[in-house]
This record gives sequence, C-alpha cells and structure tokens, in this order.
Amino acid sequence: MKIETENRDDHQIKIVAESDEATLETFKVKASRKISNESKIPGFRPGKAPYAVIRRIYGDELIQKQAIEMMIDDIYPKIIEETKVKPYGPGTLEKIESEVPPKFSFLVPLEPEVKIKDFHNIRQEYALPTVTDKEVEDYLERVRKTYATAEPVERPTEKGDLVYLKLKGVGQNPETMQEEELFKETPLQLVIGDTTVGENDFPFKDFDQKLIGAKINEEQKFDYDYPADDADTKLAGKTVQFSFTVQSIKFMKLPEVNDELAKMVGKFENTDALKAAIRKQLEMNAKSEYERKYFDELIQKISKDAIVQYPPQAIDDEIEHVLNSIRNDLASQKMDLETYLKTLKKEKGTFINEDVKPVAIKRLEQSLIFEEIAHKENIKLDEKELNNAFSQTIQELQVTSDFQKMQRKLSPQRLSNAIAMQAANRLMSTHVLDRLKDIATGEYEKKQAEESKNASEKKSEESSNELVEESPKPLNMSEGEKTEPVQE
Repeated sequence: MKIETENRDDHQIKIVAESDEATLETFKVKASRKISNESKIPGFRPGKAPYAVIRRIYGDELIQKQAIEMMIDDIYPKIIEETKVKPYGPGTLEKIESEVPPKFSFLVPLEPEVKIKDFHNIRQEYALPTVTDKEVEDYLERVRKTYATAEPVERPTEKGDLVYLKLKGVGQNPETMQEEELFKETPLQLVIGDTTVGENDFPFKDFDQKLIGAKINEEQKFDYDYPADDADTKLAGKTVQFSFTVQSIKFMKLPEVNDELAKMVGKFENTDALKAAIRKQLEMNAKSEYERKYFDELIQKISKDAIVQYPPQAIDDEIEHVLNSIRNDLASQKMDLETYLKTLKKEKGTFINEDVKPVAIKRLEQSLIFEEIAHKENIKLDEKELNNAFSQTIQELQVTSDFQKMQRKLSPQRLSNAIAMQAANRLMSTHVLDRLKDIATGEYEKKQAEESKNASEKKSEESSNELVEESPKPLNMSEGEKTEPVQE
C-alpha cells in the first residue's frame, strides 16, 4: 500500500492511501458474502450463495460500493499505525480519489502539541489582601438588611427606605423625529442607597437618588442623558424623559447587633462567633478572587511565549463543554438557553462566536499548558489524595441537581469514572498552580536547595557509617595474654 502524507496549517494531516486491485477483489468477495448473509436468496442458505449469483442479482456496482466501505474500515487503522500518527479523534474520509485502483484521501485531526519556554525564571509576588474590620462591619450591615422588617410610612422617601414604584421612559426617534417608548411602564422595587447593586442599577447608575423626597402617588419627571458609549446601543447618546409614581414607602427596621441576631443568622453562640465566621468567609472570598487574578497573570506570562497547536475539533469540543456549563447554570435559574438568548437579543451563532468561543479557546489553551507543565515538572498524584479528592467531589456533587441528572443518564460505572476524572483534573490543577506559585515566589528554589542539602548530609552520614564498619577492630585479648616484644 502506498501512503502519502501532507501536514496542514490547522493541525490536521491529510493521508492519501493507495491499494491494489487484487486487494479490492478480495474485499469484493467479502462484500458479496455480507450481502448474501443479509439477504434472502432463493435456493441458498444465508451466506452460501456463490459470488456469481450475487453479481447477477445485485450487480457489480453494489458489490463494489460495499467492498470499498469494508476496505476503508479495514485499512484506516493500519494507515494510522504505519504513519505513526497520533490522532486527536476519529478521522474522516475526505475523498475517494479512485476506485480502480483503490485510492482514498483521509483527513485526521492531530493530538494537541504544546511548546513552552523555561518558566523557572518567572517571578511574581504573592501577597494575599487583608480583610479589614470595616469590611466585616459592612458585611454585617448587609446581614442586618437581610433580616430587616419593612414598616409602611406616610412621609416622603428617605435613604434606606424600601420603595415600590412604577417607571416608564420615552425618547425621540432620530429617524422619524417621533416620540418612542424606550421603557414600557414597569413595576420596580428597590432600597434607596443600597450599594450592593453597584453599577448594575436600573435604569441607570444612581437612579435611586432621584427618588429621595418623593411622595406616594405623586408623579415625578426628569430627563437623563445616556452617554454615547453606553453598553446598550439603543440608548447610547439619547435623552430619555423618565416619569415615575411611588406607590408605597416602607421604613427598613434593622435588627440590633446582638447574640439574638447571631443565633438567628446561623445558630452562632454570640456576635463574636458571627463576626469570626464573616471574617473567615470574606478571607476565603478574597483569597479566591486574588488567586484567580494572580494565576491568570502568571499563566499569561507563560502563554506569551508558548506555542499551542490543536485541531478545529478540539475547540469545537471545548465550545460544547462551555455551552453545557451555561445550560446547567441557566437551568438552576429556571431558564433555558433559547430564552436567555432572547434576553440578549442575539442569535445562537453570534452568541457562540462572540461570547462562547473566546472563553473556550482560553480554557482549552490553559488546560493544555497545565498538562505540559505537569509533564515537565513530573507532577504525580498518589492514590491516597486521589481517593480523598474523589470523596470530596462526590460530596459536593450530591447537593446539586446535576448529580441527579448524571445518575439518570450514566451507568454507575460510567458515573464513577466521570467523577474520578473530574476529581483528578481538579487535583492536578491544584498541584500545578501550587508549583507555579512556589516557582514565581522563589520558594521552589529554597525547597530544592533544602532537599539537596538534606540529601548531601544523609549521604555524608551514610559514608561515615560505612567507614566505621570497615575499619579494623582491635584484638580482644583475654586477661593474662600478653604480646611478646619483637626480638631483633
């Protein structure tokens, strides 16, 4: 069999394989036998009809078509073995160049390849942020708001009030110069001065300040100029006239900070225990956010000079993984992808290209770089920590709806394998990140120097012990035995 290969720019390889007519004839016989087995031919048992009879009934064209299909299935694995190609996934039959002689063109995606430069000289300070007392108090204030009681009042609105209102907004269409409804009358509920919403205030940042001093059932109007670079292109550069009517005002009575509140929040014994729990949670959040940025910057430094190659099928697979994650997140919010896309006013193809694909590319390349670092650093996972990670992953999954879905879809063995793979990947990522942090902070060099010193001292001690064992032992002379002086 003649084989020609051609590497492509998209990390796939084109393989053209040409066989001989004798081989094709062999497969024609096999094809006719298959046809005979699958068909009822009068006068013959299944699989016993002669080749000539099959030809007469079904014709050379069908036999040859079947023979070609069987031949392709047979020679493809042999081609992969002979060319020593490492495929990422199944190849495809690109073209049948000719049937006589049999000549086929295959397109095979290649395993991803990563080349990274030495990263042991990268340095980056690691300094976790400190959680301040003010941050603890601010969080405690949000806890108080969560357990606040709303009491109706008849006065104008003040900061801290819970306000129910109806809001609408109109603007001028620049094309028709006619008034258009940009915000349909919408019921709205908010707490004036609540900073937890941040820049996501609706319908614009600090809108709640416009409500201070408003009275119940009194319509108020004001104009707002949206900036030309506003994220919402339908509002960018437009002046909108808003009108709102407050329907009710409620004073938010916050609970006192005392042991009773602590027990109400989480069955804490006292306020000190509650504050300690808040501080611990804030420290965990701060560490998570800090490390996300820290390692992102670190990986970017390594990726800058890295060469990462993968076939288009790899990115397609990663896109599907990202989409599945999005679907699961939406499902937890009782929403499907199609409804979500309508809220974004985006077609699925546009959403994938603009939002999903960049994330998928980053995830894929980062995971490939992680694998290469683990390989270069010879990072291994031992059985004990794998078992612990497996148990922890199961505990985390069991409280999610995803676990029940996985149980319905997968057999116990496949479910166990999937969880084990997930646990191993997470554990390996943790080890790789820990190694990178040690390298970037200089700790790895210190540990290596310490290990080298300990190994040297151990070797020196072993050598000393060997010398002691090999030195001649003094004679053991019993009492009364004496050596005679040598006579000259």
